[in-house]
Amino acid sequence: MTSQISDFLTYQLALNHSAGTVEWYRLQLQRYLKWLGDRPQTTANIRAYLAASRSGDKDAGKKGNRPATVAGHWRALRSWYKFLHAEGYIDVNPMDGVMKPKVPTTEPRRAQLNEYLMLLESIERRTWLDVRDRLVVTTLFLCGVRRSEAARLIPADFRVGEHQLLVRQGKGGSDRSVPLLPAVERALVEYLFVRPPSTIPQLFLAANGHGRADDTPLTSSAIYQMLRRRCRDAGLRTLNPHSFRHGLAMYMLNQAGADMSLVQRILGHSQITTTIRFYAQWLDEGVLREYSEKMKIVGN
Repeated sequence: MTSQISDFLTYQLALNHSAGTVEWYRLQLQRYLKWLGDRPQTTANIRAYLAASRSGDKDAGKKGNRPATVAGHWRALRSWYKFLHAEGYIDVNPMDGVMKPKVPTTEPRRAQLNEYLMLLESIERRTWLDVRDRLVVTTLFLCGVRRSEAARLIPADFRVGEHQLLVRQGKGGSDRSVPLLPAVERALVEYLFVRPPSTIPQLFLAANGHGRADDTPLTSSAIYQMLRRRCRDAGLRTLNPHSFRHGLAMYMLNQAGADMSLVQRILGHSQITTTIRFYAQWLDEGVLREYSEKMKIVGN
């Protein structure tokens, strides 16, 4: 099956999926095939795998996965078996009888504007790391970038003269431009003045345990850990990197009165249906404001 997996991953690359997405598929298949062992690849066993993912293993002390994670397993297996069937590796697609797991609709965790401001205020400009982290936080919230996109940024991506940030190889492998607000430009200039000398192209440098630059790039996982530490020090709930992206989108829609197409462009969604699916049902504040304005005469 090694060659089939290799063919499948090559197929995903040919679809222009990012390296991160391809790696996700690889890990999903690795997890599934390890669980499967010598069991046959049947519809019943696929259902059993998804059920085991949801319930966990109490005897081994393993908790079950969230519904969204189980749905991710289902998506990966759907793509896998669809590929095997299309390429003639199997005659019958066992996923045809496996329904997609239900995922409860929950409001996306989002950083509120006041939380973003409180976090920034808590990070003093004592060291180059403080200034770096202020730029990371500002870029996450005011540019809506993903943490993997932030980790890949290079200084030349900040086109200050054009007031644009070039986000390279976003989800799906495409580039996009995001407007640069003055607050981001100021934070960038501050960081560039104190950024230690380095041989790497990435803007954000990692540090060793003593606060010295390590001449290696700040990874996406390190950005996550940095936010956990900074939020704790600021007395805030833990805000993961994606919560800043959600926070920007909801602020644009509810407080700033932006439309979905603008949010789609800033976030880099390839289709506006993705933007609508994520955010349309959480527009209570904006809808109420607009409805009250339109119905002012009737309602008074």
